[in-house]
Amino acid sequence: MNKLFQSYALIFLSLLMFAFHQPAWIGWMGYLFAPIGFAIFFKAIIDFNFKKRVIFSFSYFFLAQLIQLSWLSSTKYQGVLILLIYFGLNIIFSIQFSSLFVFATNSKDISIKKIFFIASVWTVFEWSRLFILCGFSFNNIGIAYANNNFSIKLAAIFGLLGMSFYLILLNLFAFKSYLKKSKKLFAVWATLAIFPYFFGYMYEKAYEKKIKDSDKINVCLIQTSLKPEEKNYFPKSLSCFQSLIFTI
Repeated sequence: MNKLFQSYALIFLSLLMFAFHQPAWIGWMGYLFAPIGFAIFFKAIIDFNFKKRVIFSFSYFFLAQLIQLSWLSSTKYQGVLILLIYFGLNIIFSIQFSSLFVFATNSKDISIKKIFFIASVWTVFEWSRLFILCGFSFNNIGIAYANNNFSIKLAAIFGLLGMSFYLILLNLFAFKSYLKKSKKLFAVWATLAIFPYFFGYMYEKAYEKKIKDSDKINVCLIQTSLKPEEKNYFPKSLSCFQSLIFTI
């Protein structure tokens, strides 16, 4: 009973970390979730039978996505039909997760090849959303690294999809380290966990020197957080509309 309670407690802890780790919610949770969030969940369900692992994997991801994509549930602009999209996307994403990660916990060990295979397939799953799901590019797992000024620079090497690959890889190494009780594997995991922040720091310092030595600075325009009725002309919301025509 105590072991079962411990498993449920770990699932709940991992779910909280996963559901709220994004910058839009509780950004600092990303520091905890990125290196061990999924590994905690894998550890919690490893002793469950196949059916329970599928059910818990699906439910775990579905509940987290309900929270993270709650902005999609607003009926203000699209009506109640948007709820079908909201729940439909959550179901598809959860099927992807449960169908893949249940195999990460089907034995008391996980090979290096399997770690890279699972991380690669998940990255393909996220990439496929750009086509199969008509360009749904939101809510990649790699966004866990976006709350830190250093770790977000990992995107300079791999892009956002690469950050998702890296996060899955890191968690599977943490899980393997726990299963094998290996100091070498723990050292590999620790090195991978520190790397995004070390690289980001060095990357930033290199560009600071480059900017100081340059007489020209390139900048990008950051889109402000405007509501649809502020960006688009809706007859019923004329008072909210902000024209893009400025008088200089």
